[in-house]
Amino acid sequence: VYDVTLEASNAKGSHSKTQERALVVTNADSKNGLTFGSAATLTLSKPISDDAEIKKLTIDWWMFPETQAAPMTMGEGYSSFLIYSDASGCLHFLNGSKDVKSSAGCVVAGQWHHYAVTYNAGTVTFYRDGKQISSATGAGGSISRPETFAVALSGRIDEFRIWNATLTLSILQSLCNQPIEDPEYYITGDKKKYYLRLYYQFNQSSGDVTDATSYGNT
Repeated sequence: VYDVTLEASNAKGSHSKTQERALVVTNADSKNGLTFGSAATLTLSKPISDDAEIKKLTIDWWMFPETQAAPMTMGEGYSSFLIYSDASGCLHFLNGSKDVKSSAGCVVAGQWHHYAVTYNAGTVTFYRDGKQISSATGAGGSISRPETFAVALSGRIDEFRIWNATLTLSILQSLCNQPIEDPEYYITGDKKKYYLRLYYQFNQSSGDVTDATSYGNT
C-alpha cells in the first residue's frame, strides 16, 4: 500500500499534497471477498480440530471492517472460545474465563489489512500485515475444542485460514500476501507440519462457502 505525494513549484513558491493509501498493489484478484450484512453469520459445518484439547492454533485472514463500533467475532461464543474486536481496535482472545488482548488500534476500520492470531499453550500473539502488534500470556494451557464455530462482522473478509499449529512470523509473511496455490501441500506434503485445517478463498458469488482443503468444511 503506497501513499502518493504531488509536488508543484514555480516562481511564487512550492507546495505538496499527499494522499494516503492512494495505490494498492496486490498478488490476487482484489474483486473477491465475502461481504457481511448486519445480521449475516458464516457458520462452519465441522470442528476446527481433531483434538479435544487444542494447544497450538493460528487463524489468519484479510478483513475490511466497515466500523470500529461493531465487534468482529469468530469462534463459539463469549462463554467458551472467541476471537473478537472492540471499539478501541483491540483484538481479544477469549478462552473460557481467560481473556487476553492486543494493544489498542490493532484493528483498523475502513481499510483492508491482513490479521493473524497465534496461540501456543497460553501465549497469544497478534499480527497485522505481517508485523507483530503485541503478545500476551495467560490464555490457558489449552483450548477445549469448540464444537461450533461462526464468523460475523460488519464489513468484508477474504482468504480465511485456520491452522492446527503456531505459525512463525516468517511463515506468516510468506503466506499473507497471496492465495495458497496448493492447499494440500500444507496437509499431506512437505509442509504438513503447519497443519492447514480450513481455507476459505471466498471466490464464489453465491451458494455455500467452499473449503479449499480436503476436510470439506463447507
